[in-house]
Amino acid sequence: MTHRITVKYYNLVRDLTGRGADEVSLEGKPTLGALLDTLTGLHGQAFAEFVLGADGGLNPHVRLFLNDETMMGKCLDRLLADGDAIALFSAISGG
Repeated sequence: MTHRITVKYYNLVRDLTGRGADEVSLEGKPTLGALLDTLTGLHGQAFAEFVLGADGGLNPHVRLFLNDETMMGKCLDRLLADGDAIALFSAISGG
């Protein structure tokens, strides 16, 4: 079964990818990690280094929402469903 996932990029991630969104098709029982691997194939190693941390999870400066749920840390084994929407952006701090 094919699962279509919409990924929207914001602020620094949008700058890194050069676009506002991608629609990705994944087969089988796709995970968030498989989606990020596919996106790395589209956007290169700089994308992977920005999004993924050395601990195997998301970098702390990255915010990822799966539908309306915040994903943090080692969430890459989370299963995705057809029609899921991902929002991916860098955390913004200021003072």
